[in-house]
Amino acid sequence: MLPITKLDGEMHQLTKVTKMNRKRKVNGDKTLSFEVIPHETNAHAWDSVTNEVVADFLGEPYVIKQVDERSNGQRSTKQVGAVHRFFASMIDCYQEDVHSGSLTFQAALTMVFSKTLYGFTVVDTVGAKTLENFGADNCLALFQKVLESYGAEFRVVGKQVYLHRQIGADTDFQFRWRHNVKGLNKVENTSNLSTYIKGYGKLKELQDTLSNTSIPYTTRTGTYYTETGINKLATNQTGATFRFSFTGTGFNWRTIVLGWGGVWEFTIDKQTNVKISTYEDTSELSKEKTFEVIRGLEHKSHSVVATFKGKDSKSWYTSIKGGNMDPIGYLLAGNIIGVYRGLVGDEKYLAVAEYKSPNASLYPNPDSPDGLRYAGKIIDERYTTNATMLQRLKDSLQDEPELSITVDIAELGLNNGALNEGDRGYIIYEPMNIKVAARIVEIDETYKFIDKRWRVVKTSVTLSNSSIRLSDITTRMSETSKRIDRLFSGLEKVPFQAMDAAVAQATKALLSAQTELEFVNGIIARDKIDPNKLTVHNSSGFGISNDGGSSFGYAITGDGIVAEYIMAGMLRGMVIASESEDSLMWIQGGDIRLEAKSGQYLNFNSRGFTGFNQEGNILFQANQTWVTTAIVGTTTTNFYFSAYNEARAVNINGLPGDGQIGSYTYIPVRADGYKGNYLDVNTGTNATNLYLRPTLGGEVRVTAGGSTDIYYPLRAAAIHGTGFITTTTNAYIGADTELRVVSKVGATTPGTENLVYRDVRARAYYGVSLTADPGLYAYIGTDLGLRVTSRGLASSGPIYRDVTAASFTNGSRVETKADIKRWDADALEIIKNADLLTYFLKGDLEQGRRIRRYGLAIGGEWRTPEHIINGDGVDQYAMETTGWLAIQQLIKRLEKAENTIKELMGA
Repeated sequence: MLPITKLDGEMHQLTKVTKMNRKRKVNGDKTLSFEVIPHETNAHAWDSVTNEVVADFLGEPYVIKQVDERSNGQRSTKQVGAVHRFFASMIDCYQEDVHSGSLTFQAALTMVFSKTLYGFTVVDTVGAKTLENFGADNCLALFQKVLESYGAEFRVVGKQVYLHRQIGADTDFQFRWRHNVKGLNKVENTSNLSTYIKGYGKLKELQDTLSNTSIPYTTRTGTYYTETGINKLATNQTGATFRFSFTGTGFNWRTIVLGWGGVWEFTIDKQTNVKISTYEDTSELSKEKTFEVIRGLEHKSHSVVATFKGKDSKSWYTSIKGGNMDPIGYLLAGNIIGVYRGLVGDEKYLAVAEYKSPNASLYPNPDSPDGLRYAGKIIDERYTTNATMLQRLKDSLQDEPELSITVDIAELGLNNGALNEGDRGYIIYEPMNIKVAARIVEIDETYKFIDKRWRVVKTSVTLSNSSIRLSDITTRMSETSKRIDRLFSGLEKVPFQAMDAAVAQATKALLSAQTELEFVNGIIARDKIDPNKLTVHNSSGFGISNDGGSSFGYAITGDGIVAEYIMAGMLRGMVIASESEDSLMWIQGGDIRLEAKSGQYLNFNSRGFTGFNQEGNILFQANQTWVTTAIVGTTTTNFYFSAYNEARAVNINGLPGDGQIGSYTYIPVRADGYKGNYLDVNTGTNATNLYLRPTLGGEVRVTAGGSTDIYYPLRAAAIHGTGFITTTTNAYIGADTELRVVSKVGATTPGTENLVYRDVRARAYYGVSLTADPGLYAYIGTDLGLRVTSRGLASSGPIYRDVTAASFTNGSRVETKADIKRWDADALEIIKNADLLTYFLKGDLEQGRRIRRYGLAIGGEWRTPEHIINGDGVDQYAMETTGWLAIQQLIKRLEKAENTIKELMGA
C-alpha cells in the first residue's frame, strides 16, 4: 500500500503496487519507480495516479514526474517515475538576486534556500570562495553550483538539508564471496585515464604588455629650439607636432616634466585622442618621466600625431601666479616611444598550472614522445593563483583506472546495520582476485509489500574508487572541520528555536519509533527502517549509535558522559573540562573562571574581566577604571580614544595617578601618521623646544592632507637650518622691499642696527639690476672672465649682448703684471692683413633679430691676428694697443717723411 496526495490535498491509499524500485545516489539523487495494476481495491485512486501527485514511500515524499500507461490485454497498467520532492521543489524556485565576489559557504547557501521552504545546517565548515554572477537561476541549479564550488555533499531529512564534507560513514563493511554476495560485476575503465593536465584561471584584465621594442619619432613640424637650461629640444608653440608609426597594441612616451610643462594631445589613427600633461610640481630641473599613453588596441600598424596644446591649467607657473611664463614641451632624442604587444599563450591568464601524475610511469603512453597521457585542459575563471589552480588539477585528474563494481548482496544489512550511500568499506571477491577499499555511490533496491510493510527483496550496490565530479556521482571537499555550538544564558532558554525544535523532533522520534529489541551483551534497541540507528544498554552504560554500533557519539558510562551536542535550559554545579583536561571552566561566586593546566586563568564578572599568569600576576584586564593589554585593535575602520580633555601616553607605573599634568612620566607615541590642529610642547615635562626628528637622510615636509607631494606654506618668525631646497623648479622668497643675507644675530632680530651682511653663492643670478651699497665698488669675481650673453643658447653657441656704461677701464697697474717688455711688431702690417667683415649673428636671426654687425671672425677662411684672440672672442685692450702701436709707427713714418722733405727743401 502506497499513500498518495493530490495537489488539492486529497489523499488515497494506493494498492496493487508492484515492481517498486528505489535508487539512492551519493550526489543526493533519489528516484522511485513502480507499476500500478488496476483493481477494484484501487479504482477510487486510479485516476489520481498522475503527474505532480506526491507518493509517500518509507516516510519520504516523491513527486510523480512521469506516468506511462500501457495496455495489457483487457486492461492497462501504469508505469510511474518519481523524484524526491526536494529536487522538484528546488527546481521550481527562483533566486533573482545576483552576487559576484567572495561568499562564505553560509552566505551562498542562504541565497540558495531563502526562496524555498527548506532550511539548512552546515555540519562541516568550508572556507569562503569567489563566485561570479551567482544567482538569476532556479534554486536547484544554484545549489548544484554551490556544492561543486565549495566541494560538499548533502542529505535531506524532512525539510532540513545537512551539508557535509562527505556523507556516509566508515562502517568497514565487507562484501565477500560466499558470505553476502550473490553476484558481482566488475568494470575497470581507463577511458578517462590521464597522467598530465594543464589549467588556466581568470584572464588578465589587460591583455597586453610592454615589448622589448622602442622607437624614435620620425618627423616634426613647428618651431623647436634648444632650451638653454638643460640643453634639450623643446617647443613653446601651440600647434607644434611630431609624428611616428608603430605596430602593436599601444605605446608609452618618455619626456621631461617640470613646473611649466605643457599639454600634448596624441591622435591615434585619426580617431582616438589622448591628452598627456608634462606639468609636475617638482624641484628637479631635468626630470624624465614615462607616460602610458594608450593600451588595448588591436595588434596592427597604427599612426600617431602628437600636437602641443599649450598650458596646463593646474600649473602654478603658467596659469595661477607666474602667468608670464610660456608653457614648454620637450621632445627628447632617441627611442622615446615604448611599444606594447598583445599577450600570447600562458601570458593571458592570472593563473596557469600544469600537473604530471606520479603514476605517469605506471601508465605510459607508448605513442607519445614524452610518454604522457594528456587530459583536456581546464579553463576556470574562479582561479587567480597558480597554487589553487594546481590543487584543482590534482583533484580533477583521473590518473588511475576507474573501478566500478556492482554487487548483488544477499542481505540488506551488514554487521546488523543498513547500508547508506556514501558509506566506505571493502570488497573481497576471491574468484576475481579483488580486495579493494571502495565507497558506495549508488544503492538500487527492489521492494515488495509484505505483512503490511515494504520489505527489500533485492539490493544492488555500486561501489567505486573513481574521483568523479559531484554533478556525476560524488564530490570531495578539500577543507573540513567539525563545528560545535554550545550556548547557554542562565535561567533563560537557549536564545534561538533550536532547543524547542530539538525537543519536538526527539519526542516525535520516540513516540513513532518502530523498534526491535535484541539481547546481545545487554539490550540493543534497533530501528526497523534504518538498522544503523540503535541504542545499547548494559552494565557498562548506555550508548546511542547512528552507524550500526561502529561508534557511539552519545554515551553514558562510569567514566562520564560523551556527547557531540548538548542542548539544555540550565546547567547547574558543573565543572567543564576539555577532552585532554588541559583546561577547565567553572562558575564560582559571581565569577566565571577559565583555567589552563599551566596555571594561567581568566576571570569574568559583572565588573569586567582579568587575565592572570601562573603566579597570580595580572596579564591584562578590562574594567571601569582602565584596560591593560599588549595590543588594542579595532574591527571597524577607525579606532577612537575618548576623553573629556586630552589623551595622554604615560608610563604605566604612574597610573591611575591624580590627573595633574606634571604628575606623570610621559612616553613616546609611535604611529604612521598624526591628524590634528596643532602640536604643543608638553609643559608637564618643563620642555621649551619642539622637535621633529626624521631619520638620517630624511626631511620634514609640510604637505596637503593625504598627499606626499603637494606642498603647503610654512609660516614662522625665523627658520634655522643648514640649507633651503625648493620642492618645485624655482624657489621663491617673498619680501616687500629687499632680500637681505645677514649674520645670525641680524636674522633673529631684524630691527638691529648696523647689520653684518653675508655672501651669497649661486650658479646664476636673474634680475633687473645689481647695486652696491653707497660709496662702495661692485665686484664680480671670476677666474676666467665675465661674459654678457642672451638668456638662451643658440644652436651656434652663446649670443653675446651689449654692455652700456659711462666708460670701460682695463685694470693696468704695474703691480698686477709680470715679465713686462716693450712690444715691437709691424702693427701696420698686422692691421693690413686682417679681414674686416660685416655679418649677422645666427643667434639674432633665430630670435627674429636682424642687426647688421661689423668686426672680425675667428676661424674659417678669415684672418684674425692671433694676439688679439681670447678664447672665442677678441681682446679689446689688445686691439686698442695694436692700434696705438700702428699710430706710433705712422707718426714715426710721418716724422721721417717730414724730415726728408725739409732736407730736400733746404737743399
